[in-house]
Amino acid sequence: MKKISLLLIVMMLITASSPAFAKGTQLIQIYSTLPSVSYSSSSAVSGRVVAGASVMVKLNNIKIYSRPVGAVGYFYTPVKGLKMGSNKVTITAYKGGHNQTITGIITRRNKNTANSVKSLNIPVKNAISISFK
Repeated sequence: MKKISLLLIVMMLITASSPAFAKGTQLIQIYSTLPSVSYSSSSAVSGRVVAGASVMVKLNNIKIYSRPVGAVGYFYTPVKGLKMGSNKVTITAYKGGHNQTITGIITRRNKNTANSVKSLNIPVKNAISISFK
């Protein structure tokens, strides 16, 4: 219990000392569910960034969407070409000298396994990560 408490305190201190939190630069809010499961070769990613920020979306490290966002800050893009298994989606917002990246997994499954409870298990390790820079 002491190790867990100490770990939580260290994590809170690191988070509190992060420049992103100190300057209030959280740039992205994702509306899509990540991690997720798809039974076809396409899905979609949507969300909102702060006004004046630009956004870029990558699928398996290949850029599929990139543009400055208007004053409203909403974005939406289809994610096409999902391969069977795990597909890494990386969403990065940029504003000034700050950026925030959210990485998630979309798992493409075979349609024949759609009714199988076992097929709905999503790997939790590295399923989603959020970073501020």
